[in-house]
Amino acid sequence: MQHLTDDQLALLAVDGLGALPHEAAEHLDTCRVCAQERAVWAELTAALRDPEILEHPSDDVWARIAAELDADAATTAPEPAPPAAPPVPPGTAPTIVSVATPDNVVPLRRPSGRPWIRRIALAAAASFALGAASMGVYQSLTGGPRPEVIQAIGLDPLPGWSEAGTATLESIDGELVLVVELPDTLEDGFREVWLIDRNVERLISLGVMNGDRAEFALPEGVDLDEYVIVDISREDFDGDPSHSGDSIVRGSFA
Repeated sequence: MQHLTDDQLALLAVDGLGALPHEAAEHLDTCRVCAQERAVWAELTAALRDPEILEHPSDDVWARIAAELDADAATTAPEPAPPAAPPVPPGTAPTIVSVATPDNVVPLRRPSGRPWIRRIALAAAASFALGAASMGVYQSLTGGPRPEVIQAIGLDPLPGWSEAGTATLESIDGELVLVVELPDTLEDGFREVWLIDRNVERLISLGVMNGDRAEFALPEGVDLDEYVIVDISREDFDGDPSHSGDSIVRGSFA
């Protein structure tokens, strides 16, 4: 397989391994070049999310932004005209008053331009970079819209089990999808994913879970106000389609 593209590396830095096709994720495990590129993208993404960098960029960053915006020339307000002197009655000599300027007086306007313009420009650049990586890049790689996360919950281990997982309810182009993640440590049998009603009396099988991550399109018309519990069970190869009663993890949507 060829090396990961810049689009894939950007998506990886924002959304993690789960956003990549399986073949690309496997290639990353064995390719030193792509691993180094991933580290660079991760460092860039972390920097863009760092509030200290957004609030206190270096002087050379300010200088480049000011040069492009021509901030000093375009935004410097003209000096206000001095107030008109009151009329002097005829035959009266005007009184000249000298006002001293204290040494500790600091002008309100910074001579280097408007700081808010520069901060907006830097914040916009950071937002654009992150937005492009997490939205536009996703569409270019998958050919579809980016999933909208509705709710994410933790899946807690039940007695006899130690693994914990997560369940995320997403909307993809109007279709509801349940994404479950749980380490695959099962030595025998298989895992099945269920939706269970709040009274733990009725259940819907979504299918078999293979690997550490699986996605299931929810049946049309399922009442998510009623079926709020996500359950992953260990099942035997016995041909019985009912729940075994041996739940590995479980969690509830609000």
